[in-house]
Amino acid sequence: MKERKGFTLIELLVVISIIALLMSVLMPSLNRVRKQGKSVVCQNNLRNWGVAAIGYSHENNYRLELGYDLALWIYELKPYMGYSDEKTRKKDDVSLCPIASKARNHPSGGLGPGHGLGPLSAWGLYGGDGYLSGMTGSYGINGWVYRETRSDASDDLLRKSWNSLNVIGANKIPLIGGNYRYAAYPEAWHEPPEYEVGAEYSGLGSFAVNRHNGFINMVFLDGSTRKVGLKELWILQWHKEWKADFATRTSRAGIAWPEWMEGFKDYM
Repeated sequence: MKERKGFTLIELLVVISIIALLMSVLMPSLNRVRKQGKSVVCQNNLRNWGVAAIGYSHENNYRLELGYDLALWIYELKPYMGYSDEKTRKKDDVSLCPIASKARNHPSGGLGPGHGLGPLSAWGLYGGDGYLSGMTGSYGINGWVYRETRSDASDDLLRKSWNSLNVIGANKIPLIGGNYRYAAYPEAWHEPPEYEVGAEYSGLGSFAVNRHNGFINMVFLDGSTRKVGLKELWILQWHKEWKADFATRTSRAGIAWPEWMEGFKDYM
């Protein structure tokens, strides 16, 4: 009798079917693990920013001094993470969430590889040979944490700014988190983003970026880092008068969540 040296066609098809079935079962789990890994890297980035901010504040009477441009927080804090010269200070390794690493704008001024990706894109500051040229990032700072010293500062800025990192309830005051922009001044009456992908939102809406399945990562004024639900953003203590402003807002009109946010966890 002739010895068989290989699989029959039917056996080969069965093996292929089994492999395909196993892949279909494993792929979702592998994707979840991959996303979780990226979220951990993102949280670690923000933890480093928190340590840098605290280190900076210890040398400046527990304050973050407002530069001429809000984006300067990146240059001001990076030396406290060991970036000692201009070349290393421009590295984007800790400025970018792994899920949102492609800038929407190109150094030439045109559209970048992140254009159209919405929350999965990074912001970019380009143009000319200025100090900020070439900077990209996935995180934004809460502008209310700065010490406000500008001579033309509005009454709102003077009243609401924290002016220090050494305040009571620092674990509830956002410092830096996932953002469409490099900085924002959230207000209690700011509306949730109408669309998940498309516009580059400002204010509180700029933090509502769906990068981690209904959450963003954030570091708080005390240096603690955690995931924050997108609907939770509206109950954090962004500035000194937030509680009163938010109570007024919710008693009058409440919050109308857009369709893409309706299924996310509620915190009110």
